[in-house]
Amino acid sequence: MHRIDAYYINLATAHDRRARLEQSFRDSGFSSNWTLSRFEALTPASQQVMEREGTGCATEKVKANYLSHIECLRLSKQTDNHALIVEDDTIFCDKTEQLLNNVIASLPEDSWDLIFTDIYVSDALVMPKLLKTRDKCLKTGQIVITNAAAWEGSWGGAASYLVNRNAKDKIADLLDMDPLQNAYDMVVRHFVSHQALRAIIVYPFLTTISAEADKSLVRDAGADPAELILYHYFRKLVWIGAENNPESVAQMSAEIKELTDRWLTHRMKDEAVALGAILAPLMSCQMTWNDY
Repeated sequence: MHRIDAYYINLATAHDRRARLEQSFRDSGFSSNWTLSRFEALTPASQQVMEREGTGCATEKVKANYLSHIECLRLSKQTDNHALIVEDDTIFCDKTEQLLNNVIASLPEDSWDLIFTDIYVSDALVMPKLLKTRDKCLKTGQIVITNAAAWEGSWGGAASYLVNRNAKDKIADLLDMDPLQNAYDMVVRHFVSHQALRAIIVYPFLTTISAEADKSLVRDAGADPAELILYHYFRKLVWIGAENNPESVAQMSAEIKELTDRWLTHRMKDEAVALGAILAPLMSCQMTWNDY
């Protein structure tokens, strides 16, 4: 069993998020090999952010998030353990620890810098294949480990990732740049795609995001966050802790329909609607096949 220090980034004012994440950690039954620590998220008024004022085209809020991750990386160097860095809308389950340990044990320690336990899948055309893969994984007890640089389709996100204990200095030095031009996860993906960072994506995802992430989108994305929230629903559908029983799936389907009717119907192309009607029954049939 590997010793892992988990750090969650949390604003001083976000008391509910803090309580929910810590409750999720307790409910998931992590062993004494894990620790959980809170990092108070930086804000645009924080000294580290104000020092970057006027430099780079990233907004002050994006800079605050970016530098919060950098400070977490630095904080993690206080121990010689692997570090799991998460944002405070992360959810764990009782399988997270064991499966992550299995992934670490299967990889030479000098072969990876980061392991993503959850990502933002932004290519809708890849989703049917991923859903089918999850079904196979649940039946066989397998986990798919993919080189992030070779992941099919576009992706992003830094909501939950494991940092190799031997790569903390490397990652912090590479990512702590000035000026700050882009969001943290996009910079990480850039270095992964150019193989300056060696990253692994674990699937099905070992963590996911809570409803708090949806609320943030409503607050930050303006009048039409629905498309982004649909990507969130996919992450919740395919993670390892999803309760895909008829009741929970029916509730999720009802919420998605309400969201679509309210925000997206006027934007949906007739061909896409027809394709969705075709894919739903075909996916249901194909998920019963044994030849993947």
